[in-house]
Amino acid sequence: RRQAFLTKEDLKQATEEVSRIQRERYEEALAIEQVFKERGQQMVVEKGLFDYEKQAAANRAVEARKAQIEADRLLEECGREQHKVKDELFWLQQDHEHWARQK
Repeated sequence: RRQAFLTKEDLKQATEEVSRIQRERYEEALAIEQVFKERGQQMVVEKGLFDYEKQAAANRAVEARKAQIEADRLLEECGREQHKVKDELFWLQQDHEHWARQK
């Protein structure tokens, strides 16, 4: 019957191998963490851009509504002025006809 014994050299090599594997896993974990940090920062930037665009769109909607209200007001004012001009024209024609009959 053979019994396997570890020598000091075997133990040293095994310890170095375990240390190397632990170091590689640690470096992989750091690399993964860095990727997540970068993605997280990118998502923060993208959310900031989205929020900015959303606010800008809301501002444009408010401005468009104000412009629509002003356009409606001007259109109403033009309608009133047009009515006044038509009335004035009517009375001028009446006066003209009256004076033409007087001649």
